[in-house]
Amino acid sequence: MSQEKHVRLIYEKPGIRVSLIDGDTVYTECSVVEELYDHDYYQNGYLRFRDQREALFSEIIDKASLRGATPEKSWLDCGSGCGIFLNVLEKRGYNRLWGVEPSRDACNIASSITHAVIINRDPLEMSAEEIPPVDVVSLLDVIAHVPDPEKTLRRCFELLNENGLCILKTPHRDPGYVEFCLRHFKNSPEFVASLLHAGYQKYSWSFGGITKLLRQVGFTEVECIPFHEFEEPDYRFEITELWHPRRLLYRAALRKSQKIQSCSSILIFARKTTKHSGR
Repeated sequence: MSQEKHVRLIYEKPGIRVSLIDGDTVYTECSVVEELYDHDYYQNGYLRFRDQREALFSEIIDKASLRGATPEKSWLDCGSGCGIFLNVLEKRGYNRLWGVEPSRDACNIASSITHAVIINRDPLEMSAEEIPPVDVVSLLDVIAHVPDPEKTLRRCFELLNENGLCILKTPHRDPGYVEFCLRHFKNSPEFVASLLHAGYQKYSWSFGGITKLLRQVGFTEVECIPFHEFEEPDYRFEITELWHPRRLLYRAALRKSQKIQSCSSILIFARKTTKHSGR
């Protein structure tokens, strides 16, 4: 059962609330940005940067293969989006592949990119008959978006074979970084929303926070690695705002944040070893 959590509200403005859970998890509620996973979202955020994302995904696969996720393994990508990661797996020789994705628009794009089996469903709504237990489950930039991360990770744990591997990539939001954002932009909720990717990303964790969560759902071996994203162009401002003073301050805050945080994301490998865990 889930332990009782200590939740402290640390920021509140019209349209946005930021809370700190147990001192290591940030939870953001935001109505400033509309959460819409449509064709344009995947076109502008994923297909537009496909080459960079393929390079990033190849790096993740290299690290996963060193931990036993080799091409003969069965692999389920939860929140598979428009299928770019599954396509990279195919190019690397993996052929026992499934993807599950709740966005119909994303599934339509994926069907033209990958030959993997794509299931248009919320992973939590899948029955045991829809997909057999697999050796590897991945959630890349997914767990920050879901309403209930613990429930989602528990479902992934159930989908894994014994000694199976769960791979996550998720934003790294050290509480110190969050406090820095709130201190410098406390009267500009739109910039707080941008810096925390609020609206789309509901949760973010420190290294200790995500490790604790994975252990709570049953994973006994958890390895967290600092991971650095590729740099995307700054498309959060209109052309007319290019030299707006607050935009320059925003960019300065991003540079400063890189000194506060050791990395922009966390790459996690969690092993299911229930027969030896005493559970």
